[in-house]
Amino acid sequence: MIRQVIPYARARERIQDGDILLFRGCGLVAWGVSAIIHSPYNHAALAAWWGDVLMCVETRGLRNARAVVLSSQVRGRPSQIDVYRYDQNATGPTAYRLLSSSPIPARAAAWAVRKTATPYGWWAIVRALIQRLPGSRLIWRPSTNDARPGPLNCSALASDSYRHAGDDLCPGLSDTDTTPADLAASNKLKYAFTIGR
Repeated sequence: MIRQVIPYARARERIQDGDILLFRGCGLVAWGVSAIIHSPYNHAALAAWWGDVLMCVETRGLRNARAVVLSSQVRGRPSQIDVYRYDQNATGPTAYRLLSSSPIPARAAAWAVRKTATPYGWWAIVRALIQRLPGSRLIWRPSTNDARPGPLNCSALASDSYRHAGDDLCPGLSDTDTTPADLAASNKLKYAFTIGR
């Protein structure tokens, strides 16, 4: 993939409700997560417009689910946030027919906003990390059961939001077993651009 870095002021004009934001982090924890899940990404969030304010809806350990102004995230991570857009042409048979006429990404963003202040899914992180250890999938298979309620981690929030909006981004995995690497590999999401300064 060839990265196209766009300054934040221009990127802001292009970002849409429900765009998936995948973060490449720096630091020991970010490096550890990226190494275990075999991905340059260690965090995921959704973009949501509140009037003319562009928000980043995410879950973070020690902070639970929250919505923060996206510009505050870009300031600390210039050129480390990739924007992935839902590809409505790649929905296939897992897209659900809903009565709502609003687009799936807008419904996903609205669902994610409703999940703010919910607890962080630490157990899902532990399970996802264990499942990526060599040989672990011979003993413990990832779940495909999306009906399990409970706290969500960052990528589970994105997956859960899209599933409730009408499409399953990673049909072979439950929401709680989805990682940023799984979102990046989803055939339903396409890289759009990278947010620069």
